[in-house]
Amino acid sequence: MAMCKRRSLQQAIENVVANGNCSGCGACSLLFDEVSMALDGDRYLRPIVASNSTSRPREPASVTDDERTQLFSRICPGVFLRAPDGPNAKGIFGRYEAAFSAYATDAETRKTGSSGGVLTALQQYLVAEQGKRVIAAGPDSQEPTKSAGVVIASASELRRSVGSRYAPVSSLDNREVFSKDTVFVGKPCEASPLAQICKHMNRQAPITLSFFCAGTPSQEATNDVLQSLGCRADAVTSLRYRGDGWPGRFTATTDTQQLSMSYEESWGQFLGRDVQWRCKLCVDGTGADADVSVGDFWSVDERGYPVFRDADGLSVAVARTPRGLTLLKDATEAGYIRIEEIDLERVVAVQPLQRDRKRTLIARLAGRRLARRAVPRYRGYGLWTHQVRSVKDAPRALVRTLVRSRQTAPDGGELSRLSRVQETTALPGRESSER
Repeated sequence: MAMCKRRSLQQAIENVVANGNCSGCGACSLLFDEVSMALDGDRYLRPIVASNSTSRPREPASVTDDERTQLFSRICPGVFLRAPDGPNAKGIFGRYEAAFSAYATDAETRKTGSSGGVLTALQQYLVAEQGKRVIAAGPDSQEPTKSAGVVIASASELRRSVGSRYAPVSSLDNREVFSKDTVFVGKPCEASPLAQICKHMNRQAPITLSFFCAGTPSQEATNDVLQSLGCRADAVTSLRYRGDGWPGRFTATTDTQQLSMSYEESWGQFLGRDVQWRCKLCVDGTGADADVSVGDFWSVDERGYPVFRDADGLSVAVARTPRGLTLLKDATEAGYIRIEEIDLERVVAVQPLQRDRKRTLIARLAGRRLARRAVPRYRGYGLWTHQVRSVKDAPRALVRTLVRSRQTAPDGGELSRLSRVQETTALPGRESSER
C-alpha cells in the first residue's frame, strides 16, 4: 500500500509536468522529502520523485500518506490557484492597499538594481535595521551562468546577489523559509504556494517580496545569448542580465574580456522566446500573494510601448498587504527608498504583457483544453470580466495556443524547445521583473 501511495503523489507531479503546467517553483520539494528539483532535457527546473524514499511530508508531520496528493493539489500553482483576499483582488494587478512610484535613495543601489533598486533597498533595510535573513535568487557560486537560491545575511552577500535572474531557479526549495526572522524574495509562482503552505500549517508567512515577471526562460536560452556573443559558458566568471543602468545590458565577464548585449536584444531575441509553457498560462505575473511587489515603471512611446532609453531606474512598488504598506513607509522614513503614491491604472499602459495575458487567459486556457491538455484551475481572479474587455483578441489567442499545444514533444510532454522558439513571438519591452 505504501508503494501505491508513493506512486499516487508521483503520478500527480508527473501529470503537472507532462501537461506543461509546472513552473519549477519547488513547492513540492519543500514539502515532501522524496522530491528534489533538477534541470530536465529542455533545461527547465522540474521535480524528481525518488521511489526509494521514506515518503513522509517534511511539514507538518501529522499529514498521512493518504493526504499527500491532496496537499500537493492545494499548493501546486500548476494545479490550482485562488486569488488572495483583499481590495482590488480581481483587477489586472490583483489585491493591493496602495501603489507608489519608487526608487532607492542610494545612487549605487539605484544604478545596479534592475530598475529603481527598490527590492534591493528593501532587503538592505530588513537586513541592516531589523536583523532579517533573506532567501532569494542569485548567481550560482560554482557556475556563474546558472542561478541558485541563496541566503543573505549581510550587505556584502546582498551585493553579490543584486539584479534579475532570467533563468530557472527555485528559491522556495529551502527549509530556512520557515525560520524566524526570514524574508522571502521570489517569483509570483513561488509567493503563491508559500502562502498556501503557511496557511495549511497555520503559521504566519514570512515577509514576502516579489516582482512583476514575464516568465522563466530555459537555462539553454542563457547559453544561446552567450553563444551569440562568441562566449563559452565555462569561460564566464560573472553574468548580469540587467542593471548598471536602466534597463541595463546583458553582460558576461571572463578573465580576458567583457561582452554585452542590449536588454531589448537579449530578452526580445533570445530569453523571451524560450519561456516555459506554464508562464504563458500565468494568472498572476505581478505577485499578488506577496506583501510587496515591484516592477519597472517604464516611459512609453506614442504607440504606448515601453521605451528603453538608458535612464535612472524607476519602479512601481505595490503594497499588497497592510504589512507591506508598513514596510514601504518604514523603509522610506529610514531613508532607504523614496515613494510617491500613484493610481495603479497608470501602470497598466506601461505593462502591456501583464494586461494582455490577464485579458486573454480564458481563451488561452480554452486552446489548451481543446488540445486535450490539463490546465490549472483559477478562482477569484475575475477572468471572465477581463476576457469580455478583450473579446476581439480571444479567437487569435485561442487558435495560437491550440496550434502551439499540438506541437508536442515525442513523449507527449511539453513542446520541443525548437518548436517553442520558432512559434513564440516575444515582444521586446513586455518584460518587467526587478530584483
